[in-house]
Amino acid sequence: MMNRFETDYIGKHNLNSHFSRCIGCNRLTRLYSYDTRRFVKFSNFPLVPLKTYHVLDECPHCGQRGITTKRKFAKERKSNLAEMMAGFADDADNPDNCTRALHTLMIYNEASWFDDMHESYGLRFDAHPQIQHIIAQGLCRFGDYEDAITHCRKAIVLGAGKAAEELMDFCHTLLEAKESRSGLMEEHHIHPESAKLAYIPANTVVAALLIALTVQGVSSLRTYHAWLVNGSLQEYSFTLDGETYTLAPGNRRQIKLKLGKHELQVGAKPAIEFNYTISFAKQLIEKNLLVINPDSMALLTMEKDTDGNEEICYSFGKLLHELADVGYPLMGFGKSESEEQSDRVGLFRPPTHAAMIERLRQLDLPGAAPAYARKALLMDPSSDEADVILDTALEDLSVQEKLDFLKLGTRQTPPLLAWHQRYINLVLLTQPEHSLIRDYSLQCKNNPEEPIYYYLLAQAVAKRNVAHQFFNRSENGKGMGGRGFYAVARDQFAHAEYKGALASCGKALEKDPDNRRFTLLRNEALLALRRFDNLLSDSVTAEPEKRILYLTKAGYHQEAEAEAVRLSEEQGLSLPRLNAIRFYAVGNLDDYHASLTDAGDAHVVLEMLLHKNRLEEADQMLSTSENTLWWEHLVLYCAAMQAKKTGLAEQNLEQAVREMKADTKAYQITTRYLTDEQAPEPDAVRALDIEAHEKALLCAALGYRFPEQTLIWMRLGKTYNYYPAYPQRLLNKWFKEAAKTGRKASVMKPVFADSHESDQPTVR
Repeated sequence: MMNRFETDYIGKHNLNSHFSRCIGCNRLTRLYSYDTRRFVKFSNFPLVPLKTYHVLDECPHCGQRGITTKRKFAKERKSNLAEMMAGFADDADNPDNCTRALHTLMIYNEASWFDDMHESYGLRFDAHPQIQHIIAQGLCRFGDYEDAITHCRKAIVLGAGKAAEELMDFCHTLLEAKESRSGLMEEHHIHPESAKLAYIPANTVVAALLIALTVQGVSSLRTYHAWLVNGSLQEYSFTLDGETYTLAPGNRRQIKLKLGKHELQVGAKPAIEFNYTISFAKQLIEKNLLVINPDSMALLTMEKDTDGNEEICYSFGKLLHELADVGYPLMGFGKSESEEQSDRVGLFRPPTHAAMIERLRQLDLPGAAPAYARKALLMDPSSDEADVILDTALEDLSVQEKLDFLKLGTRQTPPLLAWHQRYINLVLLTQPEHSLIRDYSLQCKNNPEEPIYYYLLAQAVAKRNVAHQFFNRSENGKGMGGRGFYAVARDQFAHAEYKGALASCGKALEKDPDNRRFTLLRNEALLALRRFDNLLSDSVTAEPEKRILYLTKAGYHQEAEAEAVRLSEEQGLSLPRLNAIRFYAVGNLDDYHASLTDAGDAHVVLEMLLHKNRLEEADQMLSTSENTLWWEHLVLYCAAMQAKKTGLAEQNLEQAVREMKADTKAYQITTRYLTDEQAPEPDAVRALDIEAHEKALLCAALGYRFPEQTLIWMRLGKTYNYYPAYPQRLLNKWFKEAAKTGRKASVMKPVFADSHESDQPTVR
């Protein structure tokens, strides 16, 4: 399709002309100079006026002309005339300066100025052929043909040549035509033209804009502009003043509203009323911006100029963001996926809920991360991220508020496992007298084909054997994908029933062979049973440190050493740290400490102090460290009790209890066992769902707290002290020394792994 847009020059103003030879067609004719304007045209119809131009010496015969912008022409004219005056000021008697001056005046049609100069300088340079010739040209240009002929004769006599002769003949012709009023004077004459008609379209548009602006100005006193923003990760609809809007995730839309009260309703929630009285005109003047965020989940970024310094501010968690001195109400939001944009106001649009929560934590906005998590979950309880963000949603709530919030998720159909599990754990933790068995038994009765209710009922019951039955039943039919067998395995593992845990893990892996949690628990059971060769079959895909450990414990020491070298070369892992794993697994503590020292591990100093029984120095190191863990103080407690330094021991026991985060029932009970005056039952300790090495350390601490039961606790701790990593060697040393002393328990029977079946459920 042919492009109908083009540009053209319209109008001729300030028209000047003179007779001269055209450089295009070589005719002696009248040449014209004038001002004109360039227009954008569509199908030969002028639309938009552009710049003004100056046309130089246009030939009416061939159209040859020079053209430049009027502004540039005026600038060059001023510059050339100034240069001419400067030349006269430097040397007025120089013929070259006179020639340039006469030529300049002739080019810029300065007739009166030229007339003054030719009279004075014509006499001064009466014998100069070029000056006489150029005077003749100027007089001809400005219409004084008789004087031009006179100066041509002088130039010819002085030797100006053929050019002067041609000019004299041309002047005679023009003079005769002028006296006889011949048509030569009017031939191909260019007349002035007006461009008024060409301005009609542009003037019409301007008039329309002025009318629109007038109407808008009146409207701006009665209305305001606002932005609607979706700060969530899903599409939803809402109603504002009776009109329904739908926004996609992270979408923004600008609207115009009347001043006063408004009603906003999202879904089935009660309507919300708000009032806004800042008119559009005032918004413009004061740089105010109103952002309506129906979900109250948007994180807005604002670039403010405070005392000449640009500052980034944030606004979150509001239905109405009334932003002052940040931008104009017509400006948009940044389109990038982060706060970094060129606009003064931006919307942070995360890819996931977890990313948003992380960003809110980085900004350290009080209560923002939990508030966002709760709103996200209430909007979509079945979100794929529910298991990730539920704990964040519960952070700053009271116990009753947590229960009420979790109940909202437990009412969903189909049932949501993450919500139910946290609800059950919270009830068991805070309301042990309240039984959930009846509630979940009724759900199982009403939904016999729904395995999740059997799985949840198993978590609510008190007896282990009954819980195992329901966990196993949850795997019937479509099943729980191995979760039921895995729950049984965890409980068996917690009670040191490693063979049973291994069998249950096998069943779970049959349901889901690629489940990493199932595989890790199976490997822990194999490690506890010392079946190292079985572990090597999975060690190709295991973590590098685990593969080194399995090879060493299976007796393949040369292979373990070679593997450590390979991993350090190919994966850039620390060779001293890998060697430390090998040395600790075989009990070579000297080389173990040396390797950790080479690896730059600061913790090795504490381990060395404890192994050398320099307890006061170890205590000093723990006291000054900012990153100590509760079990490190408990290790020092056991070491101090073994050395009969009770004061130091009690001090570290108190510190261990203080630093233990009692945010689960298992750790709450652990804290109680370390502080109660009466020893707990061994079955109760078996039921604790804490890490095996933590349980081994707890048993050692209980053995020192209750000397009359030391042998019982040390034997029980030994069943959990299977993993070859610090402080296993210390615990083994204390367990052996306790056995040598021959302390015997008078009220409890011995405990052996995999030989005791307790009715006490695992406490989570």
